[in-house]
Amino acid sequence: MPGICVNEDNAHFYATHPSEDMTPEGVRALVDYYARFPGMSALFFCTNVQRALFASRSWERLYDGYDPEAGPDQPVLQWLHDPRDRELTLGSQGRQWLHNLWLLEQRGVDHPALWLERCRELGIEGWLTVRMNDCHYNDTPEAFWHSSFWREHPEYYRAPYREERGWERALDYAQPAVRLHHLALIRELLDRYDMYGLELDWMRWGMHFRPGREAEGRAALTDFTRQVRSLARQAARRVGHPIRVGVRVPAQPTEAWALGYDVRAWAEQHLVDQVIVSSFCSGLYYDYPLEEWQALLGNWRGQLGVCLDSGYNTYPGAGGMHTPVEMHCGAAAAAYERGADRVYLFNVCYYESEDRPFMDELLTRLTDLSTITAGPRRQVITYSQTAPPGTATDAVLPLPLVNPAQGASLARMDTCASLRFALGPRPTGGRAWLRLGFSADTPALRARQFSVWCNSLPCVPNREGPSPGRPHQAMARWLSWEIPLTALLDDVNLVEFQPPQIPGAVVWAEICLDPTC
Repeated sequence: MPGICVNEDNAHFYATHPSEDMTPEGVRALVDYYARFPGMSALFFCTNVQRALFASRSWERLYDGYDPEAGPDQPVLQWLHDPRDRELTLGSQGRQWLHNLWLLEQRGVDHPALWLERCRELGIEGWLTVRMNDCHYNDTPEAFWHSSFWREHPEYYRAPYREERGWERALDYAQPAVRLHHLALIRELLDRYDMYGLELDWMRWGMHFRPGREAEGRAALTDFTRQVRSLARQAARRVGHPIRVGVRVPAQPTEAWALGYDVRAWAEQHLVDQVIVSSFCSGLYYDYPLEEWQALLGNWRGQLGVCLDSGYNTYPGAGGMHTPVEMHCGAAAAAYERGADRVYLFNVCYYESEDRPFMDELLTRLTDLSTITAGPRRQVITYSQTAPPGTATDAVLPLPLVNPAQGASLARMDTCASLRFALGPRPTGGRAWLRLGFSADTPALRARQFSVWCNSLPCVPNREGPSPGRPHQAMARWLSWEIPLTALLDDVNLVEFQPPQIPGAVVWAEICLDPTC
């Protein structure tokens, strides 16, 4: 069913809800909240990090070793440096998180079962999602996050010969023991719960093979997916209805292929029913190449969706920021224009408890394309944040005002610079304007110093006005130009600008659309 999907992640409910909510009524109330919104299609409930987030019989539980009677210096909490994380601090992914998970088991509350049951009652798809290789705190071995399997088998790491930040300690799926370890959890979930579907989240964290061995791993991942499909079919006979299998994979088909995901084979062999293409982390992305995915998947009849994240980055090192509603709407409009079946919200679940008015507005605006385009939206240049080792990112910013190598690239032959915006459907009324933000080393500028065109038609400088705020930390100042609505096209729009030949760079670029003006 098209519409909104929300990923309820590993910590949100347990860390940000009070202990009074760790009851059957409190668990069901979470689903009741989401069901209020007419565009809501599916909820995805996270089941694990390196340990299980429920009373598992096959994996260690996250709260194993936690003593509710012991003080803040008990062994499982000692790695937490902030004293507040060692106490029952609402919102903390420390003791509060562990305690509420422990409390659910003590009270006999099987929360995944209750969530899935309530979804069925309210007509929402209830999925369980498995993080296939979570790497949080891999550089902190004493963290309670880690399993004994991970701690005791460094030979299963994807790059055990080096250390940097934790990526090298992701598990290597070329190892049969790693695949069997994760299949044990998946088998338990399918044997135990009545779900609409099971998702394999390969984007937590995306690297699953030894460097340079990714191509060899494709067959292993395809065989793994085939085994999951077989388990899902067995479970379907038990519950009396089909159980879908979904995957979350990188934004670009070439990225997915290079990292070891043969998504085309999964589709051709009918191993998956849903593909969610995703950026990595704090990576709201506008330019998903859905036409390439559709061509790759051929006659496959599953659901193709895009992931929208709670944060965004415009280029490496720019710093992730909170995604406003208008940017979510811009990215969703671009996705639906290219044929997405649904939008999948990741890391957004925290607003349910921390900023309910924001969440209400977001889920209302995202109901369908008509509600998305009825209000303001912002189409921003971002990048996907996923790049196989040894390749380049797709970031086009920062863009220097002076071309550093004239004639070296068709993307910028001379002094003129170009930017491509994924716009979604073009507006039929209101206003449209281009906004460029500049680095701190850029001298003071005025919009009239630039020549700007949108799809070959000239744009007029806007009257200088107050700053709308800094979309990210690298932006020091901004300029704006009015875009004639007649210039705009559905989907891709090309903006060209000829800047003064001075130091500095464009670090932010967006087209703002407001049909209410």
